[in-house]
Amino acid sequence: MDAQENNNDVKTTVDEDIVTEEQNDSGIGTDASSVSSDASYQTVLSNTSISLDSMNINSSEEDEKNADAQLDFALEDTLELIIERDDKEIPLNMDKTATISDVLNQASLIGNFTSDDFDLSIDSKTLPRTISLRDAAITYGSRIRLVERPFQIFIRRVDGRILTLDVTSSNTIEYLKERFNYTDQVPIHQQRLLYQSQELENSRTLQFYKIRKNATLEMVYRLRGGF
Repeated sequence: MDAQENNNDVKTTVDEDIVTEEQNDSGIGTDASSVSSDASYQTVLSNTSISLDSMNINSSEEDEKNADAQLDFALEDTLELIIERDDKEIPLNMDKTATISDVLNQASLIGNFTSDDFDLSIDSKTLPRTISLRDAAITYGSRIRLVERPFQIFIRRVDGRILTLDVTSSNTIEYLKERFNYTDQVPIHQQRLLYQSQELENSRTLQFYKIRKNATLEMVYRLRGGF
């Protein structure tokens, strides 16, 4: 009986040790599983954060591209031009749909000239006033030259006969007298040119006196002795 009881005690002790070991093993497994689950969760969070950040970056880049595209589209319809007149430059920003006449009018406001007295020329070709910058194939940064338009004026001689001259607004009064001397052989110092009852000075230009197309000037002669 004593031997059997001892055997039962040993068996009970062994079973208890086995159960304890199984519990410990189960606890270790549970902890490992918990750690693995936490790691997976953190990985998911990290991947989600990276994905969101990537989406935000892509969205920001796309917004910038769209903004740049809109700006480029706007700039495509706006041309920066340089209008050249003698030694002066007139910068302009014009829409492609603007006509050559529009450009002249805008440039005249800045350059203080009369648009009717000028044409625009590029590559030695005069641009028709009615066409648009787009139709004229004008591109961004183009340099366009102002060219004075010749126009006719009339000089009435003392005897009533008319002399017709082709001139530009930059021509001087002295230049007109030289032309008159060439046709009528009257020395410049004996000529007096009048416009609207005002005697014109040799050094002044037609533009200064606002002499325009089809204007009529009066030629009178100085008497000998300077009168």
